[in-house]
Amino acid sequence: ALNNAFWNIRREAVRALGKVQKDDDSVRGHIAATLIVASRDTKSAVRSASISQLGKFRGQAVVEALRGALNDSSYSVVSSALGALSQADSANAESTVIAYLEKPSYRNSVANAALAALVKLDSTRGVAEALLDVRYGKPVATRFAALGILRRHAGGRPEVKAACVSLINDKDGGIRSRAVQALGEIGDEAVLPGLEKIAGDQENQAAGAAKASIEKIKGRLSGRK
Repeated sequence: ALNNAFWNIRREAVRALGKVQKDDDSVRGHIAATLIVASRDTKSAVRSASISQLGKFRGQAVVEALRGALNDSSYSVVSSALGALSQADSANAESTVIAYLEKPSYRNSVANAALAALVKLDSTRGVAEALLDVRYGKPVATRFAALGILRRHAGGRPEVKAACVSLINDKDGGIRSRAVQALGEIGDEAVLPGLEKIAGDQENQAAGAAKASIEKIKGRLSGRK
C-alpha cells in the first residue's frame, strides 16, 4: 500500500510539474529535463504521466525521449508518447503516427491514440481514417473512438453525416445511440424520418437519444426561419 501511495505521489508530482507556466527558457529546460528523467521511472503510470506532459515542450532531447517511449512495454506509455509527439514534433510526427494505426494492443488503445494524434496533425487524413475505423467489423473500442472523432470534426463534412446515418441501425446498441446523438449535433431535416422511426420504437435503446436529437434539429431549423 505504501509503495502504491508513493508512486501515486510521483505521478501527481509529474503532472503538476508539467502544468507549471514559465516563460523563462532556462526554467522550462530544467522542467523538461526532470520530466525526461521521470519518463524512465520503473512505474508505467509515472512514465505515462511524464510523457504526456513532455508534449508541451520542444527540443531534440524531448523528441528523442518521446520516440524512445514508443518502444515501451506499456501500451499506456506508447499511447501517451503518440499524443505528445504530435504536439512536440508536429512537423515530423505524421509518418510515425500512421505506422501505429494498426498496432495491436489491449482494447486497441495504441491504434486509437494514433488516430487521435493523426487528427491533430492532419484533420483531413484523420477524418478519412476515422470513417474507415467506424465501420462494422472493426474493434468496438476503435469504432467508439472513431465516432467520437467524427463528431468533433464534422465541420460540415457531408461524408461524416452520411456515416452517422448509416450507423443508426448498427448491430451495436452503443454505436447506434452515439450515432443518433451525433446527428442531433450535425443533422438536418433530411435525417428526421430515420430518427423519428427510431424514436417511435420503444424497444430500441436509442429511442430516447433519437427524441432528444429530433428536438435539437428542429430547434436549429426553427432558428433559421
